[in-house]
Amino acid sequence: MERAYRNLGYVLIVLLPVFIAGFWIPYLSKVPHFDQSITTAVHIHAVVLFCFLILLIVQPLAIRYKAFSTHRTLGKLSNILIPLALVFSVAMLWKEYHEHLADGATLAVARNAEFLSAVQLLLFGTLYGVSIASYVGATSRSTCDT
Repeated sequence: MERAYRNLGYVLIVLLPVFIAGFWIPYLSKVPHFDQSITTAVHIHAVVLFCFLILLIVQPLAIRYKAFSTHRTLGKLSNILIPLALVFSVAMLWKEYHEHLADGATLAVARNAEFLSAVQLLLFGTLYGVSIASYVGATSRSTCDT
């Protein structure tokens, strides 16, 4: 493994308290007494993103400690986890958009309120797609070379 990435898993552990702080007021502080705005989609969204964060931390640590089969298994799990994250993130955008409208916002204001989140989601999906395409391309090239 590249020396620069050797401790990446440990560095990413810093994201755990950031994640907890970011989700504390809107979600975690309400456990187990959620109000009606916390739908099943919100719960799934939170669990999927937490699992993704754990994946980000554990996968580079698996390489560091030479647990290559664990690393590969987690990589395969990401093929399920990331599409779920994308789908439920879209569900969150839709829910928040309609909550803005229900609170009296105009269509333009509601749309603009979700614009940055939509762009980030599009970027995340695009980067994941590029990473999968590059992995598939590298795998097919190495298979053809033998």
